[in-house]
Amino acid sequence: MKKVLIVLIALTFVTSLVFAATVSQAAKSTKELKTFVGKVASLEYADPTKGLDSSNMKVVGPDGNPISFTVSAGVTVLDAATRVITLNQLKIGDSVRIEKVNKGGKEEVKSIQQTK
Repeated sequence: MKKVLIVLIALTFVTSLVFAATVSQAAKSTKELKTFVGKVASLEYADPTKGLDSSNMKVVGPDGNPISFTVSAGVTVLDAATRVITLNQLKIGDSVRIEKVNKGGKEEVKSIQQTK
């Protein structure tokens, strides 16, 4: 009986450590996610014949400063109704919300959503 009780206590302790590590990991990933809202100022699409492996876009933020983003092929692009679209369906002047994540010290675009 004592052995069963000791095993249950040990199992509870290990489970709590695993749960704490999982919660810590989730909190860390949300801290690394950043959102930027602005209007598309320019778009340059990937063209391997010209040596461009990824697309680039400039977005003007609310403060009027343009920020450049490199958009790789795996980035999710959504319209205002949250339907998946392609990057070339965005137009200059469209309002967008860009979610970027910090991966290995480098910020990468995770998703782009057109806003109304």
